[in-house]
Order: sequence, then C-alpha cells, then structure tokens
Amino acid sequence: MDSNSSIALRLLRAIDDEDWPGVTALFADDAEYRKPAGDTCRGRAAIERHYRDERAVVVGMHRVAQVWDRGAWGVVTGDFVGRLRDGSRQCVRFIDRIRVEAGSIVEREVMTAAVPGALPVAPLATSRLLLRGFELADAADLARVAGDRSVADTTVTVPYPLDVEGARAWIVDDLAHCLPEQQVYAVVAHETSRLIGCVGLRHIEHAHGQGELTFWFDATVRGHGYAGEAAGALVEHAFTTLGLTRLVAHFMTRNPASGRVLGKLGFVSEGLMRRRVRKWGRFEDVELWARLA
Repeated sequence: MDSNSSIALRLLRAIDDEDWPGVTALFADDAEYRKPAGDTCRGRAAIERHYRDERAVVVGMHRVAQVWDRGAWGVVTGDFVGRLRDGSRQCVRFIDRIRVEAGSIVEREVMTAAVPGALPVAPLATSRLLLRGFELADAADLARVAGDRSVADTTVTVPYPLDVEGARAWIVDDLAHCLPEQQVYAVVAHETSRLIGCVGLRHIEHAHGQGELTFWFDATVRGHGYAGEAAGALVEHAFTTLGLTRLVAHFMTRNPASGRVLGKLGFVSEGLMRRRVRKWGRFEDVELWARLA
C-alpha cells in the first residue's frame, strides 16, 4: 500500500481510538486541515486543539469502503458514525484526502454528506437502563457478553467465538454501519454503567410503516426484566417517534424465553416458519410474532 494511503488509515484508526497524541504526531508542524464545515486549522497545535476540545463529535467510528492513490493524494471513502455532545448519533458519508511529505501529513481535507434517509439516533432511557449507539470502547464488554456461547446459540447474527478485536470489527462493520433501515442500541445499566445487551430495529421500511425488533442480553442478568424494559422503550420509540405501525420479531422455537418477553410487550403469534434458518449445521424452526401500533 502506498505511504499516503497507509498513513490515512493510521490516522482514522487513531481518531477512532481517541488517541489525540497519535493523531497530531502524524501531522507536520505547519500542516493544514480543511474541516467539513469549510474552515481550516493551520499548524499541529491548532489541529490538536480541534480534536481535543472543539469538534462537535465526541466519539465516532469510520467504516472504510475504498482506499486508493490519486497522484500526490491518498484518498479514503466510507461511512462515519459520530456521537454528538447531546448524545445523539449521526451518520455521514466521508471522503478523506491527505497529502504526505517526508512521512508526515502536510494537507488533509475532509468532505462529508449526510446519509440519505438516515435520521439522527437519539439515546433512550428507562428507570434502570440507557439505550445508546455502540462505541468502540464497548468492544471488551461486547466480547464478554456476546461472546458467551449461550447468546450466539439462539441468534442468527451474533458471531461466535468473539474476541475483543472481533467485537471491534463487528461494531464498525455492522452495529455502527450507516443504514437508514436500522437503528441498533447498546443497553447499559445505570447502576453499573456496563453493557448488558443489545436491542435494535432492523429492516425498517418507512414506506410500509414496519420494522423488525431484535434483542439479546447478557446471560448473567437474565430474569431481571431488562430485555422487556429495553425492548419496550424501543417499541414505544418505533411507534411514536419513527411513526411505524407494525413490528415483527422472530425467535427459534427452542428459545421460548424470547416469546415470553414479546408476549408481555403485546406481540402475538402470526405463525411458525419450519426450518427457517440453519444454525451451526442444524435447521431451526422459527416463530413469527407481531404487534400493531
């Protein structure tokens, strides 16, 4: 890989890790950084001040789609998901151009555009829980919770085995992907400030007013009502804020606990889909439940 592109990727990784000394060390003393708003930071000190104190995004994640060389410039494109100071998340498409001399960035320009159809994702709260977007700092907890084989056993999308680096990749490549048709939340307990599960709306079809509710939780907190509490908050959000009129949910027949949670939330059975998915080489029957607004 050419040096411009390599340094561009190192820069994005340092930004995602909030490694501000690592970020500024990549710039030359007199570098110029043209921000998406159009104004320019000049000099390493101004660039460091921008990242530490001034930018609207508190934390964020880059999902790189393409990397290539354009003459003197290294160019990276992809999605960026950022959490703003008010706690909301926003998704943009980005083009990041950097020019390198003698191993240091001398010019950087970032251009962004909002993802069509994607709305800011605001955090949700209940008496015991905070629902917010996933962040890279969640990787260790995500690996601990979702890496439990019992969680992956009755879900289709949770990878197994899952280590910290795999959790980080999953956050960037799936949970933090800029998709207008999904909103996925990390569930954090107020009491411990630790990640205990995940709830999400997937396959959102605004034209038809519907979406799919998904959830999974730490095996060590089952029986405490967290799944129903978090999913209930998301159902309310789907109907009142997003304007959906129908939600569906699926679960394997050998996982009746999910059915009990859905029943308490007002979902009703709409049928059995025999041999609907294959999990670890075995076909599974799946129940379809739904609720109307």
